[in-house]
Amino acid sequence: MLNPWTLLLSNLKNTNVFNQIRCASQVLPQLSSEKYKVIRKQFGNIQPSDVDYFKTILSEDRVLTDENDVLPFNIDWIKNCRGQSKLVLKPKSTEEVSRILRYCNEKRLAVCPQGGNTGLVGGSVPVFDEIVLSFMLMNKIISLDELSGKL
Repeated sequence: MLNPWTLLLSNLKNTNVFNQIRCASQVLPQLSSEKYKVIRKQFGNIQPSDVDYFKTILSEDRVLTDENDVLPFNIDWIKNCRGQSKLVLKPKSTEEVSRILRYCNEKRLAVCPQGGNTGLVGGSVPVFDEIVLSFMLMNKIISLDELSGKL
């Protein structure tokens, strides 16, 4: 008979299993939509064809749909707010952002822009199933006004 600890340790090598254990062991904050009694507006619902379109703009590794990959983008830094997004897009250029937003506007898909997700008021966290548009890969500063500090 296998020792349960040996089985557990061998499965921890699998990153997906490790993420599931990590997430299951943490208490998730209440959904923001329930906590603040917010009603979803008349936006479209994300379809598999939408995800396929985004994969034509971004490489597949920059279109996140796995629940474990999306979870950190759904929770704010102080673990007070939690959204229900099922899709995170990680553009690298303003051209990619423009194409994504044009498509979302045409399809009436809600978008939640997110910088580093380090805010303290939950403003960068989706409430419902908005598409998280993460700017974490847009880290090249083209110019900086040293007087005002404006990028």
